[in-house]
Amino acid sequence: LLERRQEDPEALELSSGGVPEAGPRPPVLDCTFCGLPRRYGIAVLCGIGFCISFGIRCNLGVAVVSMVNPSHGQ
Repeated sequence: LLERRQEDPEALELSSGGVPEAGPRPPVLDCTFCGLPRRYGIAVLCGIGFCISFGIRCNLGVAVVSMVNPSHGQ
């Protein structure tokens, strides 16, 4: 559904440079993330994900001790 297909491929008229006579079409999807290119948004989300996974990895060692030995925290 996202692909743009020409209705009648036989009716396509090209200029001498091989460019279609009709003007450029607007993009199907808006590929921006808060006004920036989409790749920056993906990079930010990946960085946040790595920070969360690092925090889980660091805090899990502390939490396991409390889960296994309940008298350790008192």
